[in-house]
Amino acid sequence: MSQSDQNIMDGLAQAARVKGRYARMLPEKPTKEEMKSAAAFVRDWCDRSKLSLGQLANKSGMSRSVVSQVINLNYAGDIESKMRELLAFIDNYEIAKDVIRPDGLVETRGVKLMWSVIQQTMATRTIGVISAPAGFSKSVVLKAAHEKTRPGSLLIEIDEKHKTPTGVIRLIADQLSIAVAGSSARLLELIRRKLNDSHRLILVDQAHEMRRDALNVLRTINDMECPIVLAGTKTVHSVIDDIAEGSQIYSRIGMVLSLEEEIGLNDGGGAAEPIFTVDQVLKICAAGELRFAADAHEFLHRLAHAPGLGALRTCKLLIRVVAQIPGVRERPITASMLTRAFRQLKGAGYHGFAARSMDKVKVEQKATA
Repeated sequence: MSQSDQNIMDGLAQAARVKGRYARMLPEKPTKEEMKSAAAFVRDWCDRSKLSLGQLANKSGMSRSVVSQVINLNYAGDIESKMRELLAFIDNYEIAKDVIRPDGLVETRGVKLMWSVIQQTMATRTIGVISAPAGFSKSVVLKAAHEKTRPGSLLIEIDEKHKTPTGVIRLIADQLSIAVAGSSARLLELIRRKLNDSHRLILVDQAHEMRRDALNVLRTINDMECPIVLAGTKTVHSVIDDIAEGSQIYSRIGMVLSLEEEIGLNDGGGAAEPIFTVDQVLKICAAGELRFAADAHEFLHRLAHAPGLGALRTCKLLIRVVAQIPGVRERPITASMLTRAFRQLKGAGYHGFAARSMDKVKVEQKATA
């Protein structure tokens, strides 16, 4: 193993050690006082992270009642195991935020296109659809839109647990601070009363995970003139485009954006206009004072437009890993360094990227930074 490869592996090991810092708060066979301290930490972390118990439950995969019982130390089951699960979730949540992001939203071409869908949907009170590969900033844009329009908007994220009509109803009820008890029909009626004539924006992340019958819940809410934005991967189109079964939804669609088509990933040829410039990729990835060789600019620019590999998310990860190489701030980061990190982290993903032609994406040539 070369010294550079060893440095990369050392960086990964350090990241793994940091990742477990909260899980290590609870020793083996914790005392009652240590469990109290862990519970107090979880409550304090939620306050600092501005997460409600319902949001913590949704993101961690536990039910709200279990989360409440665990942090109040009255859970009847294996409370130590559940507490460790919460601490492990916090570790994962924090590691995802570990890469420093720039203040504000970087207004790439892709971001502007997504904003236009949100604004048009709000103006027409219809249903807007955004599709893009993973790592193309869909979630970032939805969160920014929610921050800008709150308390007038709701943001829900669909997962395996909440892809059904009942799951969607409970997510929305939680966002509206409606006690999620009783039948789905009763909850939906309370939601209708609270949203009627409110024109509140509903932002739905990971919409491709939603079952088609769950869309009927959103259709009912849209009938009260609440604009709805669905964001997900391209499979979201299979949920909304079936005219035979989904015409009730199809007729309510006001605007559809497919970023795959915008960068020419679904057609047969011709160079496409990129969604991000090189400078925007570096700013989004919070490269800071790091310097990059021209070939590294090209590598990151192409990777940022590569579907199926995490795009910007993978660019951030590679920069974060390479930035841990000793002395890296004293010389420009090269494509070779990023490639080695990519091989170490993604394996087959790297080989797929190397074999795929990305010539359709115009690469802005830049001098060494």
